[in-house]
Amino acid sequence: MDTKVLFEKFQNACEDIEKNKKEQNEIKIELKIIKELVEKLMVKDYSDMLFTEEDVMKILGVGERWLREKRKSGEIGFVPLTNKKIRYKREHIDQYLNKQAKEALKGKY
Repeated sequence: MDTKVLFEKFQNACEDIEKNKKEQNEIKIELKIIKELVEKLMVKDYSDMLFTEEDVMKILGVGERWLREKRKSGEIGFVPLTNKKIRYKREHIDQYLNKQAKEALKGKY
């Protein structure tokens, strides 16, 4: 095999390694976020715990616009702290999910 071909294969392998490192770092960041959410959810008395919009978007797997629309329509409860800060209680999330499950059972979805 030609030296040039070997060198190109070596370069490609190095690029693949770098790409994998970046992907691993992204996965580590996502796992850290998930771990933090799980720790919040595992609190024994979570009734008074408040979740950020980012937390709720991750828990429900939705985007900011979708969450805002559900909040404005009254489909999901929330706690306004200030004009710009909104929080959600665990009961708000649970109530929304329970309502969706009941509607799914009724055949609305």
